[in-house]
Amino acid sequence: MFNLPEATDNISCFRGHADFLRKVPLASRLGDYSYEVWDTKLASHVKPYFLVQLCCYAEMLEQAQGLRPREIAVVSGDNKTHRFKTDDYYFYYSHIRDEFLRFHQRFDLNSMADPADSREFGRWSKFAGDVLQARDHLSLTANITHAQIKKLEARGILTCADLMQTDLDTIPRIGDETFSRLKIQARLQIESRHLPRPLYRVIDNTQQRIGLGMLPAHSDQDVFFDIEGFPVIDGGLEYLWGATLFNEDGQRDFIDFWAHDRNQEKTAFMNFVHWVYKRWRNNQDLHIYHYGHYEITACRKLMGRYGVCEYEVDQLLKNEVFVDLYKIVRHGLYVGEPGYSLKNVEHLYRQSRDTEVGAGGDSVVVYEAWRSAQDGDDWRTSQTLNNIRDYNIDDCNSTQELTFWLRQRQQENGIEYIANEPEPAPAQEEQTERVMLRDRLLALSENEKKNHPEKSALSRHMAWTLEYHRREAKPFFWRLFDRMDTSHEELLDDQDCLACCPLCQDTFPLCQDTFRL
Repeated sequence: MFNLPEATDNISCFRGHADFLRKVPLASRLGDYSYEVWDTKLASHVKPYFLVQLCCYAEMLEQAQGLRPREIAVVSGDNKTHRFKTDDYYFYYSHIRDEFLRFHQRFDLNSMADPADSREFGRWSKFAGDVLQARDHLSLTANITHAQIKKLEARGILTCADLMQTDLDTIPRIGDETFSRLKIQARLQIESRHLPRPLYRVIDNTQQRIGLGMLPAHSDQDVFFDIEGFPVIDGGLEYLWGATLFNEDGQRDFIDFWAHDRNQEKTAFMNFVHWVYKRWRNNQDLHIYHYGHYEITACRKLMGRYGVCEYEVDQLLKNEVFVDLYKIVRHGLYVGEPGYSLKNVEHLYRQSRDTEVGAGGDSVVVYEAWRSAQDGDDWRTSQTLNNIRDYNIDDCNSTQELTFWLRQRQQENGIEYIANEPEPAPAQEEQTERVMLRDRLLALSENEKKNHPEKSALSRHMAWTLEYHRREAKPFFWRLFDRMDTSHEELLDDQDCLACCPLCQDTFPLCQDTFRL
């Protein structure tokens, strides 16, 4: 233990090791010179916490030389030097420093932090989870929010059992529909705790485009898709694109596209999109099933990063070829599980997994191990990559099995698929003057890349400048399409939306009790 200083003695309990002190001709108590703080980082972009760290070093240096460095600098992983005026960031740093010190001054060794106040406790996560389990805390209820927990606790509902057993029908500032959903969820989880398979309940959304009403009919050409990503490096790397499909004999096949660097990532992305787009053009009934939004986000990110496959991805999105099974499960079923991840939901329709890699987080650790000590070049020669591939196959197969299982529940409950009107589109992008000029500039950039890299970069920048306004508009329309399949409850938490307005009550009955106080 150490004694923390008062707020006026802010820096004496801190310690740090700057990478470099750079001598500059600015007088200080040391003489006719002083020093600046420089740090080196592997990242190619300066991150906010780099500057907080450097401001802390600058404050320590100020005590030694009697002068705060006017500038701080970061040398990034691409060998570029980024200089910043210290005072542009110093006062923000001093605020969070003081808040940090006050937090420790108020710290009570005899009282434990509430595990429900955070989602992550590092190496203490298992202990925190055990505490919450012992308390039967409301946070164990799937899809409950922190704000909802506070409102329930204010009415004396402190545990999952309390939530299941309450006779209340209304909670201030929680919609009646939402409150009913939370009670059903808590009941199913409690009743499923010691069962081999969790209980579930189909939500009756007949004649509505939500839940099971968003599940299309079967096609023999359907694709079941999953990506393995590596978020540790700057910007992330989508290194495995896997897909399960059925061959002519009705047996499952698997196709995969791998990438271990940026060039390979671009190639894998292009190969996957061209393959699946051609497959869809040959059969308009095909759909691409995935679980969660990660796959769509990755496609949007890479088409922007590399400027390729934009037209194909746009057409697949506009024609609703991608089907997010998470949205269907989330709004179509109550499941007696503490979460709605694929690993939770698959307890309904399959046995426990027996692959070497057990979860998405595990795959990140295993892939990092392969990058550090490669035991082969690809999955055929590397046992590590083969284990990741087996895990990805299992994810794709599980997605396919979930699709079939959901379709059975859809048929049992007489719920029909409600499709939006498809948008007819040509197989190729319309060849306007802008598009043709863009393509000529990109081709010129490619030809100049080896002998004239500066001219190549200029041609590429000019090509994408032509696309600026069109590409800037894309995120707006992406959010628009995303919201079309979002419930009113979720839109209430969207700061860019007006949801459940009283003026819309006749159109949206769900809204009627949302603003009950």
